[in-house]
Amino acid sequence: MRTDILLKKTDNYIYDLDIRDGDIVVGPSDGQHKEHILLAYPGTFKQHPTIGVGVIKELNTSYTEDISRTIAINFTADGYGKNDISFVNDKLYINEA
Repeated sequence: MRTDILLKKTDNYIYDLDIRDGDIVVGPSDGQHKEHILLAYPGTFKQHPTIGVGVIKELNTSYTEDISRTIAINFTADGYGKNDISFVNDKLYINEA
């Protein structure tokens, strides 16, 4: 499990530093990293321009196998290994395998 500076969601996927008692909060960040990979588009991260799924745009398509593959490739590239990715009633579910 990775540890990093944590961000809090303020509104509609806008993030801010999580600050408590005047200190930046550091904690387990795997979920936060995966969320950012899903939301980001390729090219968003300048140091890793191929990382990013753009899932908001992709969920409105019928290409669930392509989306699942893109998510798996991005997670593997970031060191997260295998995940069980599925769509049930047009909802995306991701579980660590």
